[in-house]
Amino acid sequence: MTKRTAGKIFLGFLSFAFLLVIGILVMEIALRISNKYPVVGIQYNNTEIWHWHKNLNSTTHDEESGSFVQHTDKFGFRNYGKDYAKSDNTFRILIIGDSYTAGLTHADDKIFTALLEKKLEGLNVSGKKIEVFNMACPAWGAEQQFLVLKNYGLFAKPDYVLIMTCPNDIRETYNKRFAYLQDGVVKFNPIPFTKNEILKWKLACYSNLYQYLQAQVFKTNYGTFDMLMNKFRFNFGKEDADSWDRPMFLKQSFPELDEAWQLYFTLIEDAGKLCATNGIKFAVSSTPFLIEYNGAMQKDTTMQPGIVAEKIGGFCQSKGIPYVNLYDRFKNEKDPVSLFRPNDEHFNARGHEVTAEGLAVFFKEDLK
Repeated sequence: MTKRTAGKIFLGFLSFAFLLVIGILVMEIALRISNKYPVVGIQYNNTEIWHWHKNLNSTTHDEESGSFVQHTDKFGFRNYGKDYAKSDNTFRILIIGDSYTAGLTHADDKIFTALLEKKLEGLNVSGKKIEVFNMACPAWGAEQQFLVLKNYGLFAKPDYVLIMTCPNDIRETYNKRFAYLQDGVVKFNPIPFTKNEILKWKLACYSNLYQYLQAQVFKTNYGTFDMLMNKFRFNFGKEDADSWDRPMFLKQSFPELDEAWQLYFTLIEDAGKLCATNGIKFAVSSTPFLIEYNGAMQKDTTMQPGIVAEKIGGFCQSKGIPYVNLYDRFKNEKDPVSLFRPNDEHFNARGHEVTAEGLAVFFKEDLK
């Protein structure tokens, strides 16, 4: 082969590669404009199970909230516009939780952490103004909440940490088997994702074209909760015929449920110790569920509304951990059912407001 021929082949290859790249970019741009195959926000992180690690700055629509702009900060949390570098005149409260705390169906200023900050305006601690940070992600359990405190929370230099516990956080933490107890000590299993899965997961987070290929060609579901369901077990597989959360409210326990509670209690105690070591105040709150108020537990007499809040409260009292019982706060409302979204059972706008009110009462008393 002559040099001239080789040169033509090389130029032809470069032209083909150039046109291919241009074609990919054009398709990516077109799909982004159409938003028919949107990217996902759940991203693998090698120090965690998963993490909503995506900068959101887009208009979304919800049946209750209508159209609104949804943001996250550089770490994927609902702290848009806030500076992680804390000034000397700031007292920072960090609230850690799951989807109820993330509030992804509401605008930035409508979620309870933002409302709480407004309700605490005028209250100061040793002359410092109060700021509320939010670190939460859908489907996080107690083990993930402990990890985010360790990996991100301490970096934010909070003065106070509040962990919001939903009943399903306890169930999922035990059943996912990412964390487990060994001789009373929390251990973590390796992350069950291959390098190939991680790459495809990241593509699903950033490429609309890849999402199109997943749907139309590969028939895969990287980056979705369905994929997580295939990797982790989320339920006990017993006593949960009607609802995965049913076992959490049973009056009569069973061995696996006892183990789940012990794992949760140990994680909470470890989180409290981590805070104490770093000079941070620590508290826990129970998040109520719709099924505790809608009559479901009156029909199933083996269940007891408020039992999760009661058990968490008893543990916190035994360890001297400040506790916020939101189950009772919701129960005192005229119609607790009206505080939840009927389609997905998360807090609606009024539910976020009542949660903020309950937490504001606690902090105003605790921070006197």
